[in-house]
Amino acid sequence: MTSDLQITVQPHAKLSQSFQYQYYNLFDNSGDELEYDVHIFISKTTCQLNKYLYMRAVLQYDSFLETILTDALISFKLIPGTVIQVGYGSQYENKYWDNNEWRMEHPNREYLLSDRSLYLKASYRYQF
Repeated sequence: MTSDLQITVQPHAKLSQSFQYQYYNLFDNSGDELEYDVHIFISKTTCQLNKYLYMRAVLQYDSFLETILTDALISFKLIPGTVIQVGYGSQYENKYWDNNEWRMEHPNREYLLSDRSLYLKASYRYQF
C-alpha cells in the first residue's frame, strides 16, 4: 500500500512552502506479516526574491533508513543561459560508533552528520 499527501501554502506570489507525507508498506505473500513500512516527510521552501535571485531549501526525513537530508540552493540568473548556482546538501543518520564498528539506532536518537557536499555551478551564454 502506498499513500501520498501534499499540502502547499503560497502566502505570496514569490514564496511557497510545501509539506509532503509519503507512506509505503509491504506484506509477505500470505498477507499476514508486515515486511516493512516507511514514512517519509518532506518540507520544501522556495522563494523567488526578484527576477534574478531564487532560493530553495528542502528537509526530508526517512523512517526506514533513519536519515535526515537537507538541501539548500541559491541561484542567480542574469539572462537566460547565464546563471550562477551555489548549493549545499547534508545527510544525518541515526547511528553511532561503538567498539570499532558502526551501530544503528543511537540510544538517545541522536543523528550524526555522515555526508555533506557543497557545489558551485556557473554557465555563461555568449550570443552574437
